[in-house]
Amino acid sequence: MLRSFLNWLTRRPKAAGEAPPKAHSDSVPSSDGRKTVIELSLPNEELWAQAISTVLHEKGVDATVKIDGRVIPPDPTRANSEPAEPPLPGEIDVITLENPYFCGLGHRSPNGRYAIVWRSDEAGEWALAHGSAIICRGALSRPDSGQVSDKGMFSICTSTLDSKKPEGRLYVFDCAGGIVFLETFQANIDVNCISNDGSHVACLTFGSINPEYSGKVFVFCLRTRQKRTAFSLAYEAPVSSMSLAIEREELLVNYENHVVHRYSFDGVFLDSARWEAEKIAYLSGYDLLAMAEKQLSAIQQSGFFAFLGVVDLLKRALAKGVSDWTQAKIHRHLGEIHCRCGNTAQAIDHFEIALRLNPKVGVRQALQRLKARG
Repeated sequence: MLRSFLNWLTRRPKAAGEAPPKAHSDSVPSSDGRKTVIELSLPNEELWAQAISTVLHEKGVDATVKIDGRVIPPDPTRANSEPAEPPLPGEIDVITLENPYFCGLGHRSPNGRYAIVWRSDEAGEWALAHGSAIICRGALSRPDSGQVSDKGMFSICTSTLDSKKPEGRLYVFDCAGGIVFLETFQANIDVNCISNDGSHVACLTFGSINPEYSGKVFVFCLRTRQKRTAFSLAYEAPVSSMSLAIEREELLVNYENHVVHRYSFDGVFLDSARWEAEKIAYLSGYDLLAMAEKQLSAIQQSGFFAFLGVVDLLKRALAKGVSDWTQAKIHRHLGEIHCRCGNTAQAIDHFEIALRLNPKVGVRQALQRLKARG
């Protein structure tokens, strides 16, 4: 359970300077069954210990966090805070089942009747509950993501830790714990989802050396056991969850930065027009540079007005924060644009900045020619 919980915790926003957590856990008897004791020994241990203790408390997990035997209580400033907002459809949360005790990452059905919970380790386990009572359970090596429908059918995926030969498996089980669908991918799986009526399942893969499986969404019809589509997302950013709206035959992709995109079951991007207008605010500096370079290669005119859009993208890329090497490349582009437009002074300024950032950026001769002109 600890590995699952820490995987979930490290996806949360972290303060500057926080180190990734390392910990040891054990299960010990308590008055109402068994509880988890977490022992920490790591940099910033007070910060991490209180953060973990606070989140466990907020999630209702029966656990005690200790450092060198000393109990670390939850943050008192948050003890009486408002309840956390409910997760978006398809989002994973920490779930504790009581009958019998089972705790891990999990997902609740939209009607709240079912919960699928798993522990992400090599000897992994999963449990399906109706209410708080477990109705079936099983073992899967490294289960990593899942969803359950209102009918109790659930999807769950597993992935290997071998980056050179990744393999992901997408399972669908019925409410009795029987496998009704299994698909294997030559890529690890990021997230998956099942439609509320149990008729469709989908997953998103991580990057892979096999382009057929790399970074794609796969949608399957469970009635025919056939793949309906496979496609790449228009926006490449960390995805928190996906969900299937069966009545509209739409796949909803929920990103960690709260962007939500809709796709048809045939892979058509339904929010493309809106995204074209909004994406600059969400893209990284590197993505903005790639957009600017693509636009720049298509410009034949020499007047500065023709370059206004590219210049805006390049300046936005700088403002987003990129490496010195990339900054040098951006200033080289800006210098070349001003040079094409006859703005010698501005071109010299950008070329000099580019050289300071990266002496091998490739503008030294151009700068010398500009300076020689006076």
